[in-house]
Amino acid sequence: MTPFAGGVLRLGNFRRRAFAPAFRRVGLDHLTLDDLRHTAASLAIAAGANVKDVQAMLGRASAAMTLDTYAGLVDDSLDDVADRRDAQARRAADSCGLLALSCRCLTAFPQVRPGGAGGA
Repeated sequence: MTPFAGGVLRLGNFRRRAFAPAFRRVGLDHLTLDDLRHTAASLAIAAGANVKDVQAMLGRASAAMTLDTYAGLVDDSLDDVADRRDAQARRAADSCGLLALSCRCLTAFPQVRPGGAGGA
């Protein structure tokens, strides 16, 4: 986006001349450009975008900065990854009969069961 006459778009001018009046008219004058940017990044993560994509979208120099800001949202998606990985491992174990073997082992050796006498 450039000014009407072309050239560099100055954030202060854009905010004062375009953004603030438009948002005042619709009753959203409490929002800032940073609020919109944060919302866009949060929605992208919720939609499954990876951190590198969000980094590029925001124009940040490093993914670490993006992770520092949005780690809470990414952590939520890790539960989904763990669930999918667990289902994948179960399907693989079922296909070669390992699940039945692992169940028998947990019954025979309860101390190795998570939360058991010798478990973590």
